[in-house]
Amino acid sequence: MAMTRSKPPAFVAGLVIALTGCLGSSSPYCEETITILASADTPSPAGMSAADILAVIEGEHTSELAWTEQSSNAVQVTVMPGGSGTTPLTLTIDYEAGEVRWVDSEVVYPPGPTDAIYVECLPRLEFDARLGFVSEDGAFAESREIVVVAEANNSGELHWASVLEVFDPTTLMGMLEIVKVEPKDPDQIEYHFDFGIPLDEQTDLEPGVPRGYVDGFAVYEGHGPAPSGTVALGQLELASFGPLDASGL
Repeated sequence: MAMTRSKPPAFVAGLVIALTGCLGSSSPYCEETITILASADTPSPAGMSAADILAVIEGEHTSELAWTEQSSNAVQVTVMPGGSGTTPLTLTIDYEAGEVRWVDSEVVYPPGPTDAIYVECLPRLEFDARLGFVSEDGAFAESREIVVVAEANNSGELHWASVLEVFDPTTLMGMLEIVKVEPKDPDQIEYHFDFGIPLDEQTDLEPGVPRGYVDGFAVYEGHGPAPSGTVALGQLELASFGPLDASGL
């Protein structure tokens, strides 16, 4: 079964707060066609199946969660418990016969003036699974449904599995509490479990080992770091885990 939907381009937050004006032009976007695969064992157009990916990533992974020292040139978030040092982390990925999808993605340029922005539309294999994210300090004790995504590169190959899961700190099962955000009073703030897992030694010497961040972004519209008529977008980072280097996230 296949269905088509249009998806606006994702806006990636920078490491520092950036000012942007309002744009009157339309933006290119990704038009997607979704095909539901029969099972996790069904090969995707990229050759790999969800079962092939699960053979590498499923199960329990242990790591150290390193709380990030807050930088003065980014959005600063003070949390309790945690906020400094490291704590043991247990991350699990369990597949519970969730839906498996192949998503074709093609860039579309609307007629008339368009924004001068780059839009990358990559086909991908994705499937529903369950994430466990538990830190020994008690900040996180999470079990939640997620979508695992493996994007095809320009050669049509799948080398990474990734997860970007939005969470609300007030609904976490762990004890994490947001104490303070600076600059204060953002118009929007979003937090993520954001990590990737290499699928083969061609990609990374430690395939199957998760690495990533607890991160997010904050938006300020016409106040604080955003003068009248502008929007400021700032990245935030609470913690990191796994072997983060040039080959990782």
